[in-house]
Amino acid sequence: MKFIEAKQEFEIRYYLWSISESEKEINEGFPNLRLFKHGACWELYQFMQQLDKGEQLMLSHGRLKFIHSKILPVLGESISTDENILLNRFFKFGSQFNGVRVPQLGTNGEKIKFASKSKIKKVIASKFLNAFESRCIKIPTGEYPDLRYEMKFSGWIVYTFFKFSGRARVLDYVHGIESEETIPNPPFPPELWMSAMRLQEGISFGRWLGLGGTSWECLLPEEVEPACDMIIKFCGQFYDVLPKLLKGLEFESITEGGIK
Repeated sequence: MKFIEAKQEFEIRYYLWSISESEKEINEGFPNLRLFKHGACWELYQFMQQLDKGEQLMLSHGRLKFIHSKILPVLGESISTDENILLNRFFKFGSQFNGVRVPQLGTNGEKIKFASKSKIKKVIASKFLNAFESRCIKIPTGEYPDLRYEMKFSGWIVYTFFKFSGRARVLDYVHGIESEETIPNPPFPPELWMSAMRLQEGISFGRWLGLGGTSWECLLPEEVEPACDMIIKFCGQFYDVLPKLLKGLEFESITEGGIK
C-alpha cells in the first residue's frame, strides 16, 4: 500500500469515528464538554446551549467537515449551506472572547492564585505513567519543559505530547502517528530529526469534536487533578480505538511513497 493511500484511509476512519464520538457527546448531554470552564471547549458548550438537538448535530458535523475538508470529495460530502450558516454563527460567537484577559481578582476582590506549570506537569506526568507506563517505549526525562511519551501501535510510533504555557493556556495535549524511521539531518542530534512519514497529527478530544485542539486554561490548584484525570480518560479512549483505526494500515504494509 502506498503511504498516501494509507494516510487517506486513516483520515477517513478517524473522521467517521470522530462523528460517532461527537454525536455521543451530544446525545449524552455533554458529559465532558460541560466540565471546561475556559477556552474553546467551554465556548463550544456555551454556544451549543443556544441550539436545539438538530442544530447541535448539524454544527458538529459542519465543524468536522471543516477540519477534514481534504477527504470530503473522496466521500462525496461537502459543507451544506445550513452547516455553513451555523459555522459562521459559532465563529462570531467565539470572536467575542478573543483577547479576553486572564482574571486577576475573584468575586470578592481577592487575588486569584492559579496552579503553577510545575505542579500541573508533575501531576499529569504521574497520572500518565500510572496509567500507561507499561505501554511506553520512550519516556521523557526532566530536562525538557514539555513532555512527550511514545508508544508503538501496528509498527507506527504514536506519541502523546503535553505542552505547558502561560496562565491563559496552561495545558495542551495532542497525539500524533509517525514512522520510527527519520530523515537524517546531521547538524542536529538524532532526537531532533523529523520522521520520514506522518500518518496523522493534532489528535485530541477537542479535535474529534471539530475544534482546533484541546487546552485547559486558568486552572486553580484544586482543578488540576480533575483536569488531568480527564486527559487520562481521553488518552485511554484513543489508545483503545487505535488498533481498529490502524487495522490493515500496519507500517510494514507501506511499500511506496515513503522511505521504503
